Amino acid sequence: PSRGSPVKLGLNLLLIALAVTVSALGIKGAVAKQPLSEAQEYPAAAVNFMSTQAPPQPIYNDYAWGGYLIHAVAADVGLPAAALGLIDGRADVFGDKLVEEFIQVQDGRPGWREVLKKRGTRTVLIKPDSALASLLREESGWQKVFEDKQAVIFVLQQ
Repeated sequence: PSRGSPVKLGLNLLLIALAVTVSALGIKGAVAKQPLSEAQEYPAAAVNFMSTQAPPQPIYNDYAWGGYLIHAVAADVGLPAAALGLIDGRADVFGDKLVEEFIQVQDGRPGWREVLKKRGTRTVLIKPDSALASLLREESGWQKVFEDKQAVIFVLQQ
């Protein structure tokens, strides 16, 4: 059996090297754009604020940001997400009751205050235009400590 010519072998190695180089450049470009993408899609500035100011836990967060927060906040403070009170897209893990309560609070439905109190929530990180943000702006005991286009953070005053 023929092993192929040295020219074929050289061309194959060159093609493999080219494919690896193109892939590496693509990954490098994606990594370079990651901070900008995070700032546009996720509450990066709010997370930075939280990492320097360490607001009290547990935290109630916007559901869509849960995975990002678990990665960014829980890892930063060295606590498991459950200790922080964070919720993410794994609804099946949390159970129906917790998800229903989460939606009740997020939508500002009757009983939302009681759910936050029952959960011991001391910090809320949500979108500025959410129903809950509007309610907390008017709620005595809650103070806005951070706000930008992406997020607003409220802390329960004691």
